[in-house]
Amino acid sequence: MPDSRTQKLARLLVEHSTRVKENEQVAIMGWPEALPLMEAAYEAVLERGGNPVLLLDYALNDEILLKKGSTAQLAYVSPIHRLAFETLDAILKIRAQSNTRLLSGVDP
Repeated sequence: MPDSRTQKLARLLVEHSTRVKENEQVAIMGWPEALPLMEAAYEAVLERGGNPVLLLDYALNDEILLKKGSTAQLAYVSPIHRLAFETLDAILKIRAQSNTRLLSGVDP
């Protein structure tokens, strides 16, 4: 059984923060550690009549890009992300990580 706190937070994000309406397209993006909240948000969007899209990301990508990427690569926006930001009605970006020191080795 899902944690009731997770379900309440998902409803807060969907009903209050983004105010999802019927037929709206909503991306739910996040890291594997956030899957319980992402799944609850997915369900909450469906209950509001919206059309959720689940997009899984991985925290290690950020570290690799920040350590090894050029200035041009850091500024690059993928066509997939650009399309999402331009066409979706709402985007929920849910970040959670088990390694809180993941980016501590990246030069600010």
